Amino acid sequence: MYKYLQICKDYAFITLNSIMLVAICYCSILYAHHINLFSQEKVVVLGNKYVNQNIILDTMNLDTEESIFSYDLAELQDNVESIEFIKSVKVSRILPSTLMVQVLERAPVILVLLDDENYFFDADQTPLLANKESINFFPVPIMTFSNDDSLKLGDFELTKALRFVNKSKELHNELYDNLSEVIYKNNNLSLITDDRTEIDLGDDEAIYKISILKEFENTVRDIYSLNDYAYIDLKVDNQIIVRERNWIRKK
Repeated sequence: MYKYLQICKDYAFITLNSIMLVAICYCSILYAHHINLFSQEKVVVLGNKYVNQNIILDTMNLDTEESIFSYDLAELQDNVESIEFIKSVKVSRILPSTLMVQVLERAPVILVLLDDENYFFDADQTPLLANKESINFFPVPIMTFSNDDSLKLGDFELTKALRFVNKSKELHNELYDNLSEVIYKNNNLSLITDDRTEIDLGDDEAIYKISILKEFENTVRDIYSLNDYAYIDLKVDNQIIVRERNWIRKK
């Protein structure tokens, strides 16, 4: 009998403590709402370089009188990710009254000039409509096409060209960093560097020829740089034909 009473006593004690804890939490929440403890007072936006912070805040459509717990964070993230140059977003709460927005922007690798519009493309081949502001902000190479038929988004030739840019950037990033133009003319591919060196890759095996070019650069690095040449021809298999700049010849 004593053991049974002790069990009942322990159970009652635990139950009472639980009820008191719930009551305290509930009252604390009511009091916090009463004094607007969790009202959104500050929004911290991190990671944005190109996209203006005001555009991000407008897209979130926040109400400063609302509690930070009244927002659906997933919905806020989806709203911000709808902005064209934003790749991903993480929205989190910082007690008592702050929302933190961490932004990862898309990084264009090429600007493609098509007949109808100009587009940036990132490493995922995501098209980003280009305007004067974005063109001035992102210093990336320009890709042009001079084919009989105009190209549009999704065309195989465009996808193939974008794949070449990504692979060549991985293979020879030094060349990409010094690249000004990528020119397709009736399937013939030429590259123009920032110092106006023209590199003719012909109409096939472009990635293989980039690797050959890289080996050639490493071979002559102690004497010449790529910019010492006005023209480099890799159209012929197993041959590299170069034309030095005039001032190099006079040395």
